[in-house]
Amino acid sequence: MSPLAHARTDCNVVAGVSPAECRDLVALYNATNGRRWIRSDGWNVTNTPCRWYGVQCRDGHVDLVNLGRNSLRGVLPHLVNLTNLRFMYLYENYLEGSIQWVVHFPDLVFFDVGYNWLSGSIPDISVLTKLRDFVVSYNNFGDTLPSSLGNSGNLEYLCLQCNNFRGRLPESIMKNSKMVRHPGRLSVLGNHLSSDDRDYSDAFLNWLDSLGYDSGLRHPRATLRPPGYCDHRRQGPR
Repeated sequence: MSPLAHARTDCNVVAGVSPAECRDLVALYNATNGRRWIRSDGWNVTNTPCRWYGVQCRDGHVDLVNLGRNSLRGVLPHLVNLTNLRFMYLYENYLEGSIQWVVHFPDLVFFDVGYNWLSGSIPDISVLTKLRDFVVSYNNFGDTLPSSLGNSGNLEYLCLQCNNFRGRLPESIMKNSKMVRHPGRLSVLGNHLSSDDRDYSDAFLNWLDSLGYDSGLRHPRATLRPPGYCDHRRQGPR
């Protein structure tokens, strides 16, 4: 058997990224059953993380992690050292845990963890001033949505559908002119948000109408979780 088969990544001597970033990547691998990923080329074997499957680097830092549809199973660790990350795609896996740590990525542009089993509340993503796409659909997130949800100036696509969010849909998203220019970039159906007109201003309801889809907020007591709407979500982790 080749010596490489017994090799393990030594984050103290890695090339291309900092030791702290390497440790976060190895933690992700270990916490999500990396040995059984569909693709795991290089992970926890070589000392060149920038060449691992689904990882891209830029200027000496991890820039992209793309492990969507890769059979990751387990609780997401707190990835607080990938501070230069701009793109994270972990959609359609079997991940559990929270995403509070996402606020540690000030350069984040795209974040997609849709179709998992993540839970907890959504952090205040308004601190992520470069964020453009935020996708957390088809999970188990709950609680109320942050009142400042729409204050991220570059946010264009906000996908929250099929979770357990409650309370009011924050009117701060109305400040986001980019959503107005791109109808369909806001998705909130399949939650337990208030659907009573009296909970929202007329200006906000008119703004939702301008997005060009049925928000479910135009009629008192109308449901934002139509029967069967979320039934096609995958079964839980095995």
